[in-house]
Amino acid sequence: MKKITVISLAVLCAFGLNLKVSAHNHSADETAEAASEAKASMASHIVVEKAWARETFKLARTGAAYITMSNSSDKSVRLVSASVDESVADMVEIHTTEMNNGMMRMMELEDGLVIDAGEKVEFQPGGKHFMLMGLKGPLQAEKELNITLRFEDGSEKSVDMYIQDMRMRSSID
Repeated sequence: MKKITVISLAVLCAFGLNLKVSAHNHSADETAEAASEAKASMASHIVVEKAWARETFKLARTGAAYITMSNSSDKSVRLVSASVDESVADMVEIHTTEMNNGMMRMMELEDGLVIDAGEKVEFQPGGKHFMLMGLKGPLQAEKELNITLRFEDGSEKSVDMYIQDMRMRSSID
């Protein structure tokens, strides 16, 4: 009788411990799933239009790309960085151009760019733009370039950009 009681007690303890471990893992899974959903939210609320890059000459080391982004959420979204494949360029910076003491000055937006709820932001020549630095070759007209946008929450959005022949630029504007 003692053996049955000890075995029964051991089975119940093991079963109870298993339930606790299982419940704990389930809770961790739910937490990871919720974090994953939250992670995808910033990028999923950005609507992209007019994504294009400027063609460059053969020996150019820099290039520029432009986009129009709308934030369809009810919260601000921060674009923190962008990148292209390493076969295209070494790095991409988010830039703006400002008039300073009668001179146009280009500067990196080191803290990224906040896109307020419901706001539309246009990257265009003479204003905000993506600066592709360390080009590995020219950006050739009528080809495409893929750029990855990264947001503050870690989410990403991949955008295909048409490389515009500058003689035909008015068709994009």
